[in-house]
Amino acid sequence: MRFSQNKLILLYKPVIPVLEHTKQNLCSWWKGIRSFSVHSPIKPKASPIESDITPGISSDCLQSIIDGLEGEVMIINPDYSIKQVNNAMLQRLDTTAAKIKGQPCFKVSHNADEPCSLPWCECPMTRVLETGDSVSVIHTHPGNREDEHDERWIEVVASPLRDGLGRITEVIELQRDVSENKKLRKEILRANRELLALNSITLALSQNLDLMATLRTAADTMLDALEAQISWVTLLNEDDAAPTIHANRELPTDVVNELMQVVKNLGLGEKTASATYSVVPDNSNGGSGQLWQFALTPLKLKGVVLGTAGVGTVKQPVDQQRVQLLDAIGHQIATAVERCRLYGEVQRARDLRGELLRKVITAQEEERRRIARELHDETGQALTALRLCLERLSQVSASGASTEVNSQLAQSLNLCQQADEEIDKLIFDLRPSLLDDLGLVEAIEYFINMRLTAAGIKADLTVTGEERRLSSEREVSIFRMIQEGINNIFKHARAKSVAINLKFNVDKLEVQIQDDGCGFEVKQVVSPQNTRSGLGLLGMRERMSLIGGSLAITSKVGVGTCVKATVPLNGDGVDA
Repeated sequence: MRFSQNKLILLYKPVIPVLEHTKQNLCSWWKGIRSFSVHSPIKPKASPIESDITPGISSDCLQSIIDGLEGEVMIINPDYSIKQVNNAMLQRLDTTAAKIKGQPCFKVSHNADEPCSLPWCECPMTRVLETGDSVSVIHTHPGNREDEHDERWIEVVASPLRDGLGRITEVIELQRDVSENKKLRKEILRANRELLALNSITLALSQNLDLMATLRTAADTMLDALEAQISWVTLLNEDDAAPTIHANRELPTDVVNELMQVVKNLGLGEKTASATYSVVPDNSNGGSGQLWQFALTPLKLKGVVLGTAGVGTVKQPVDQQRVQLLDAIGHQIATAVERCRLYGEVQRARDLRGELLRKVITAQEEERRRIARELHDETGQALTALRLCLERLSQVSASGASTEVNSQLAQSLNLCQQADEEIDKLIFDLRPSLLDDLGLVEAIEYFINMRLTAAGIKADLTVTGEERRLSSEREVSIFRMIQEGINNIFKHARAKSVAINLKFNVDKLEVQIQDDGCGFEVKQVVSPQNTRSGLGLLGMRERMSLIGGSLAITSKVGVGTCVKATVPLNGDGVDA
């Protein structure tokens, strides 16, 4: 994770004025000391011991001044030897003034053999002697403890002390330990980096519902966020609960066996926690034989271990703070894994439901076809035979039978004719032969005339584009959807006119049914709580969904209703 200079300036902007104020105060102290040393009216007689002390101020007076300062102060000769130090420095070094007077300042201050130089840091003493100006720098000095990682950040402000002729006779340095500020900055920077990493991985994981893609994203993000050389994510197999690497970044083959052993050692219990391991892979098969530091965290959700996530490094050990960040990332990964799995289950259930519904509808259509065929072949033929018999009987009895008998025969013949017509309508509703023989448009046109025009409702059918036959499944589904829409208008809408448009495009068919009826509240009708109505509308949507289409219903009370359906015709199911 990298930060631009502008971000760092914004992050630490509140601290800068404090440092500047401190610097100004220190410079003011030095100017006061210099002014006192040059312009003081007190001109004590110099003793042989004091002959090398700055003219115009005694050693004791200067010592009193520097002892009153909070920071560590050294007065240094131009040859880098120490002339005086204050009590603050003596206390830190746990020594006496006699032991360090005359010693090189760099040796006493930070146990160096020569003055500091670039590129590591710049010696303020050298710059003051060269420029004659006050200098403020930040130095890194080793700490007093044996811990090799212990270091002191020192702010050094150096100013020249001049004699009456303006020559630099000494340089006074004030050193202030700013290690805590530096550590605070590091902690802020680290915390900010961790927050950015968590935000990044949360955003990345939330944008994908594919499990493998999500795990690859997790491995990539861990590698960058934790500054590691390798990263991986393992999940437990559903069959035998054995861990398997599902995603990794830069994972060498020579560490896989050791890694899997470490993963198994982590355990699968509810109390499983993150851990770190040091591993040296076997280099007998061409491996590098490097010392790897592994950090692992269990992917736990509701006390159940789903797998592990981890990183490895050879450049530096994985410290506790990075392990804590890994724990937080692991929780995000576990949540994402569970979300992807649940989404997969929902998708599988939806696919299964669609397949079952398709089979049900197919069986339903086959049963409709069978019933329609039986009605036509048996009931229809029987009615036809009955009608013919009645007609013959009516002809025979026309001259000799009574008026009442002839009237009854005429009524029976009329009822038989009506029954025959109703059977024809029922057969068409069950399975219109026109749909199989002539296609979708002719079947729709016939049904409009039979249901709407016959009821006195003005109906217009408009077809645009290149009309063509579709697959049987598509034609049946589209016809049933339009059939349900027309039946709803006939039964409920109280409409005076209906417009039905079919638009054949290259890749889709658009259907629109518009009426000027009474309208209704769509949300109320199709609400899951409404179990008594709206089943027809839901059935229309289901049929469109099964062939990859969509259905939109808009309605306004007192204005009318519009049903729009779109069915893809991308080659799948389009008859040649």
